[in-house]
Amino acid sequence: MASGKYFKGVMALDSPHIGYVTRDTEDKIVVFGDGNDRYDIPKSEIKMVGRNVLIGVNLYEIAKNTKQRRTVAI
Repeated sequence: MASGKYFKGVMALDSPHIGYVTRDTEDKIVVFGDGNDRYDIPKSEIKMVGRNVLIGVNLYEIAKNTKQRRTVAI
């Protein structure tokens, strides 16, 4: 993934929509989902990038292993 391609939709194996990529670092992507959900997903979990980003695990595993507290700067 390259800079400028943010806000791609993110899917898991069992979920058509987790959220959107909001940041792309060297080793992970930051995904903001519905509500206050945030996932810091290692790039090693990405299986395909096209119109959307496909993560090669189920949503439960993503939430269990990568969910972070989403903070808002004021």
